[in-house]
Amino acid sequence: MLNKRAIGILVILVGVVLMVFSGYIAERVGEGRQQVESAQKKVDMGNRLFSVTPESKRAGKYIMNPFQKRIDEGKQEVGEYADLAYKLRVGGIILLVLGVVLFLIRKRG
Repeated sequence: MLNKRAIGILVILVGVVLMVFSGYIAERVGEGRQQVESAQKKVDMGNRLFSVTPESKRAGKYIMNPFQKRIDEGKQEVGEYADLAYKLRVGGIILLVLGVVLFLIRKRG
């Protein structure tokens, strides 16, 4: 059976993997946020261009609504991945601490 030191090392490794993976996800979340911001600026510009008259405003809404809907979905998806990255980071930290504690505990008795 594995002793506490070996289990501690294994838990530390899992914690490190979780933290590295959370960093990767966080990096991708940043890229996603930039893409969503860029798309939102383009849709906003389109809405301004179409807002000259009431008729063109209606046409602009008709044209831009599918794009705005996709942007809103993208914002939600980015938020979900940001939440996942945060949870993985917290879990990784907890496992690191637990692993260090297991590694340092001496067998008594």
